[in-house]
Amino acid sequence: MTTRNYLVTGDTGLIGSHVTDELVRRGYPVRGTHFTSTPRHNVLVEHIDADLRNTEDCIRVCEGIDYVYMCAAVTSGAHDIVNNPLFHVTDNIVMNARMLNAAYKCGVKVFTFISSSSVYPDMGATASREYDAWDGIPHEKYWWVAWMKKFAEILSVGYATRLDDEMKVCIVRPSNTYGPRDKFDPQHSHFIANKIREIGTKVDPLVVWGTGDEVRDYIYVKDLARGIVDVSEYTDDHPQIKFVDFNIASGNPVKIRDVVDNMLEVARRHPGARGYYPEIVYDDTKPTTIPIRILDISCVYDILGFKANYSIKEGLAETFEWYREHILMPYNT
Repeated sequence: MTTRNYLVTGDTGLIGSHVTDELVRRGYPVRGTHFTSTPRHNVLVEHIDADLRNTEDCIRVCEGIDYVYMCAAVTSGAHDIVNNPLFHVTDNIVMNARMLNAAYKCGVKVFTFISSSSVYPDMGATASREYDAWDGIPHEKYWWVAWMKKFAEILSVGYATRLDDEMKVCIVRPSNTYGPRDKFDPQHSHFIANKIREIGTKVDPLVVWGTGDEVRDYIYVKDLARGIVDVSEYTDDHPQIKFVDFNIASGNPVKIRDVVDNMLEVARRHPGARGYYPEIVYDDTKPTTIPIRILDISCVYDILGFKANYSIKEGLAETFEWYREHILMPYNT
């Protein structure tokens, strides 16, 4: 049996680290890149320090690789999307373009790009299907990050369909992702990680940006990682396929206020938080993004049979436990 070699860029991040875990679980040899963070020790993973804005580093990490998972990205939450939109643009564009080119030059078979649901236009309460990404303008609050992702998607399609020696490409558009190893710092954290940090330290009042009626689909990162690997394997197993794009989401949209209630319920399972009943303040003067974002997941279910295993409450419980063990408890000792 021919050995397949896998590269996960950004394997210390939220998505990348769990894609690495999923590949290792399936018995695959993995090379992982890191840049500013210290990698987790794993004898089954070859860790490489690389700056993916640098062409030579991109070539170096792609040599001998069959499958690339492009998880490396500069990310943050609503605060930066609204107040510092260029935060997401330049480095991400450079990394995506140079990694695509390096993978192509090194003969990579399948390149999987982790995109974003921000590329979709405002569909209101209608679930966005994959073809909607190619028709319409992204919501104005996502202008910079969405067009950065769309540019990378268009480049990806070019490598898959417009060259003599094409490289298969998968585009995965996740819904809002959360889980262990997320960023929990107040400046760059996503909503769930930010609130888990505040709940873990028993902030009172608990201020939530927006009205609380905003609707999101949250997918637990372990489910997402499984779906990402399933998509790439499906693409590789079908010789006629050059390019695919899939939404991956839980399929269970939820209001922000319900997510907050679930987080508090999970936190109160621990003795130190059983009496924690903060005042919850919804502040609609703070930066928010799109009121409703729902993804249609019929394609990934019908074609791959993928569905999320974790409920929002189960995922929050595991995330809160990880936060307590790895961040809160060490900080308090």
